[in-house]
Amino acid sequence: MKPKYLLTLLLVFSIFCAWAQQVSISGQVFDDNKEPLAGATIIVQGTTHGVTSDFDGKFTINLLPSQKIEVSFLGYKNQVLSVGNKRQFQIVLEPELLEMEEVVIVGYGTQRKSDISTAVSSVKVGELTQSGSTQTLQALQGKISGVQITSNDGSISSGVTFKIRGVNSITGGTQPLFVIDGVPMPSQRITNSDTEIVNNPLLGLNPNDIESMEVLKDAAAAIYGASGSNGVILITTKQGRSLSKPKFSFTHSSGIDMMPQIPLKVLSPEEYAYKMRRYGTYGNQNSIDFWQNIIDQKGWNDPSVHNWLDDVTQIGTKREFNGSITGGTAHTRYMLSAGYLNNKGLIKRSAFDRFTTRLNLSQEVNSKMNLGINLAYSASKDQNPVTHWSQESVVLSSLYRSPFVFYPGFSTLMNTSNANRMSPLVYIDQLDINRNYNELNGNIYIDYKILKDLIFTTGASYRRHTIGETQVWGPDTWIGLSEKGRMEITNTQENSWVYEARLQYNKSIKKHYFSLMGAFEASQYQMDNTYSKATGYEYTRNGIWDIGQGLVTYAPIYTYDGNQTASLISRGTYSYDNKYVLNASLRMDGSSKFGKNNKYAYFPAVSLAWRVSQEEFIKNIDFISNLRLRTSFGMTGNNQIPSYQSLSQLAVNKAIMNGTSIHLGRYPANVANDDLKWESQKQYNVGFDFSLLDNRFSLTTDFYYKRIDDMLLQVNIPSTSGYVTAWKNAGSMENKGLDLTFTANWLRGSKFNWTTDFNISFYKNKILSLEQGQYQQFYSRGINSKVTNDVLLQVGLPVGIYYGYISDGTYNTDTEVLNGYPGPNLKLGQLKVVDINKDGIIDTNDRTPIADVNPTHTGSIGNTFSYKGIELYAFFRWSYGNDVVNGNAYYLNKTTSTDNILKRVYDNVWSQDNPTNNYPLTGSGTWDEGVFRSDLVEDGSFLRLQTLSLSYNLPQDYINSLGISNLKLSVIGSNLWLWTRYSGFDPEANTGYGTVTRLAPGLDMSPYPRPRSITFSIELGF
Repeated sequence: MKPKYLLTLLLVFSIFCAWAQQVSISGQVFDDNKEPLAGATIIVQGTTHGVTSDFDGKFTINLLPSQKIEVSFLGYKNQVLSVGNKRQFQIVLEPELLEMEEVVIVGYGTQRKSDISTAVSSVKVGELTQSGSTQTLQALQGKISGVQITSNDGSISSGVTFKIRGVNSITGGTQPLFVIDGVPMPSQRITNSDTEIVNNPLLGLNPNDIESMEVLKDAAAAIYGASGSNGVILITTKQGRSLSKPKFSFTHSSGIDMMPQIPLKVLSPEEYAYKMRRYGTYGNQNSIDFWQNIIDQKGWNDPSVHNWLDDVTQIGTKREFNGSITGGTAHTRYMLSAGYLNNKGLIKRSAFDRFTTRLNLSQEVNSKMNLGINLAYSASKDQNPVTHWSQESVVLSSLYRSPFVFYPGFSTLMNTSNANRMSPLVYIDQLDINRNYNELNGNIYIDYKILKDLIFTTGASYRRHTIGETQVWGPDTWIGLSEKGRMEITNTQENSWVYEARLQYNKSIKKHYFSLMGAFEASQYQMDNTYSKATGYEYTRNGIWDIGQGLVTYAPIYTYDGNQTASLISRGTYSYDNKYVLNASLRMDGSSKFGKNNKYAYFPAVSLAWRVSQEEFIKNIDFISNLRLRTSFGMTGNNQIPSYQSLSQLAVNKAIMNGTSIHLGRYPANVANDDLKWESQKQYNVGFDFSLLDNRFSLTTDFYYKRIDDMLLQVNIPSTSGYVTAWKNAGSMENKGLDLTFTANWLRGSKFNWTTDFNISFYKNKILSLEQGQYQQFYSRGINSKVTNDVLLQVGLPVGIYYGYISDGTYNTDTEVLNGYPGPNLKLGQLKVVDINKDGIIDTNDRTPIADVNPTHTGSIGNTFSYKGIELYAFFRWSYGNDVVNGNAYYLNKTTSTDNILKRVYDNVWSQDNPTNNYPLTGSGTWDEGVFRSDLVEDGSFLRLQTLSLSYNLPQDYINSLGISNLKLSVIGSNLWLWTRYSGFDPEANTGYGTVTRLAPGLDMSPYPRPRSITFSIELGF
C-alpha cells in the first residue's frame, strides 16, 4: 500500500475514534432573573465549534468529556464549565457590571450610567414585589433615601403624602411628577379647600406590571421644569423581548389582615361604671343613683353592654390574581397582562376591588422605523365607612363611646330618645362612602432613525380618569342628624393629553462621546365635576341610591377646571474617555395658570462628574471598583396651584329684591394678579459614588441645599379692596440635608448569598420669609371645631409646627384657682398651662410652638439571605425625632364626661386625695375643652418591621419535568412588629383633609388601622 493511502486511512481512523468518544450535552441558559436567554452563544473552548440557544434558552452540542464549554451573551459575564460526566446544564449568567454599557432611564430618554452626574436612584421590580404590597407607592416606602412616603391610614386606597428632600411648597402641591413609560401624568388637582382629599395617584397601577422606577431628586428634575420641584418618579413598565418564545406567567396570592396591637386600653364596662359613679359626685344625684344601681346588679354582664371595637372590626381577607404573556420575534415585542385584587377590610363593610390590564406592543416596521403603543385600563371600587372626621371615625368612636348605650335607662339619663345616635355601630349601619375609579391611559409613539446617530421620536398620549363618589349619612349619624339623613353624589371626569416631538443625537469619536436632545411638548388638562345633594334621605341598605328620594334636593353644582402648557426642552452631554462628564439642560415652560406678565419661565441645569477610578493613579488599585464625584445645580418651578388664580373670576349668588323676588347676581370673587408667577426653586447637590471589591460594597452620598422663592401664598389685603385675601408671590424657605445609601454583598457564591441594603436621610427645613412685614401665618388643623389656628408658619421655624399651650400640671389649691384662667367653670384638678408672657393672664398670647412633625432622620435596612432556592428577606423602616399629635387623647382623656376613657388616665387622674397625679380633670364644660395643648403631643419615632418574607424557588431540574419554567412559593408578613414610645395605634398617621394635611401631617385621630398581614403566594411560569 502506498504511504499516502496509509496516511489517509490512519487519519480517517483517528477521526472515527475521536467521534466515537464524543458525548452530547444539553442545557438551558438563563439571565439573573431566571428568564431564558435566547441567542446565547455556546462554544467548545479553544475551537470554533459552537451553537446558539433557542427561544427557550435551550441548546445541544457534541464534544469530548475532557473539553469545556464557554457560554456568552452581550451584557453578561462569560461562563466556562467543565463537562466530565455531566450531561445536563442549567446555566445562569451574571450581568456584566460595566457602567459604560448600562443605561438609566432619565427625563426624555436614556443615558449611559457612566454619564450620570446627578442624584438618580433606581428601584427594580424585585424590590417592589418583595414587599407583597398591592399598591405601588406603599411598596416603594423606605426604598430610596431622601424620599418620604406616608400612607395616611391603613386602607389599601389610602391617600399618600410625599416629601422628596423635604417640604417644597406651602400652598402648592407636594406630589412629585409621575412619568409612566415616558408620559407625564397630571398632578392631583389642587383646590386649597378644607375638604380637599389627599388621593393615591397610582391607585390603578399594578406593581406587577412595573419593570423599574427611577427617582430624580436634584438638577436631574429640572428637565421637567415647572413640574419638577417636588421631584420626578420615572416608571417603566414591562416590555416583551426580541427573539423570545411566548412566556406565560401567573401569580396568585391570598392572605389575611389582622388588627394591630392595641395600646389604647379603655375602661372595661365594670371600670366604666365605677368611673361614672365617681363622675356623678361632680354632677347630679340621678347619675349617682343610676350607676350605683348598675354596680349593685353587676349590670356590665347584661347582653346589651358592648365592646364596640370588637363589634366594628373583623379579620380582613385579600385575594389577588395576576397573569401576563410576554415574548417577541426579530421585529415584534409584546406584553399583555391582567390582574384582579379583592380585599375585605378590617372594618366591617369596608372593601376594595381592582381590575387592571395592560398591553405594551412594539413593532419594527423597517430598518429605520419603530412603532409602539402602550394601553392600560384600571377599574377600582372602594367602600369605606371610615372617615377622617373625628365625629364620624368608626375606630375612635368605638373607643370613647359608652359601652352602656343600649342599657335600659341610659337614653333617658342622657336625654336622648335614640340610643343609635350614641352607638359606633351607626357608622357601620348608616354610613356609606363608595368611590368608583376608572382610568384609561394610552400612548402611541414612532422612533425614526434619520441617520445612524440621529433618531426622531414623536408620540401622543391620552388619559381619561373618572371618579364616581356616593356618600350617604343615615339620620342617626353626626352629619345626618340635623338633616334627617343626607346623600351626596359627586362625579368627576378628568381628560388630559400630551404631545411630544424629540430629536436625539449620539456620537462617539475616539475618546469623545456627545449626546444632544431637543424636544417640544404640549399638554392640556380638563376637569368636569358635578355635585348633587339631598337631605331628608331615608337610609336603606339595598345598595340602590336615588338622590331624588330625598325630601329636599338641591340644584346640582357644576365645576370646570382646565389648563394648558407648552414647553421647549434641550439637553446636552459630553464625556471624555469615560472620566469627565458634563451635562446641561434648559427648559422653557409656558402655562395658562399664571398671570399674563409671567406666562413663561426658564429652568436651566448643569452638572459635572469625574470618574476618579478611571485615572491611572487609581485604576490599578484592584479593590476600588468605582469612584465618582458629582456636583449639580438646577432650577425648577411649581405649577401645582388652583387654576385661574391670576384672573378676576365671577361668582354667582342669590338676592331677594322687592321683598319677594329672588334674583341671581354675579360679582368679582377675587382680585386679579397679572404678575402671578411660578414658585422657583434652586437646588445645589454634591455627591459621590464609591464601590469596592468588584462592586461587592457600594456607597452613594449626596449633600443638597434647596432654596424656594416666590412662594405662592394667600396674603391679607386691605379691607377697603372689598376682599380679605389674594394670591401673591411672597416668601421663601430652604431645605438642606444628606442622603446616604449603602449596599453590601457580604457573601456572594454559587449557593449562599447575603445582601444588605441600607439608606438614611437627614434634612432640615426653615421658613426664611413670608409676606413683606409679616412674621407669622396661621392655619387650623383642629382636633375639633373649637380648636383653631393650631398650625403655625413662622419665619425662622420649619413648616410643620403645631401651636398651642404648654401644659403645666393641675390647679391643686383654691389660691391657684383664683389666680388662674379668668374664665368660668375653673375648678380644682383642672388643667393648668404656662403663662408664657408673664402677664398674669392666660389667653391666646400664651400660645407657643409645641410640636414639630419633621423627623431628624428617616431610613431603612433590608437583608436578603438566599441558599440555593430558599430566600429570606427582612426589611425595617424607621423615623426618628418627629412629634405626633395624639388627637385620640383629646377624647379619651375626658375624665369628667360621659365618654369612656383610657385606663391609664383613670388610674392616674387628679383627685383631692392624690393631687399630684398626672392627668387633670377634663371634659365637657371645662375651660380647656377647646384648647390645643402640649400634653397631646408625643414622640412619634418608630422602628417598623415592614416586610418579612420567605420564598422557595423549586429546582430547575424538577420543574422542567413538569413542563414549566419556574415555580416560586412565598409567605410574606407585613407590618408584623412596631417599636415606638407613642401611646396610640400608629405614629405614622395623617388624619384630615385639605391643604393643612400637607403643611402639618402627624395628627392621629384613629383613622383606618394599619393591619398586620400574612400573605401566601405562588408564582408560576411556563
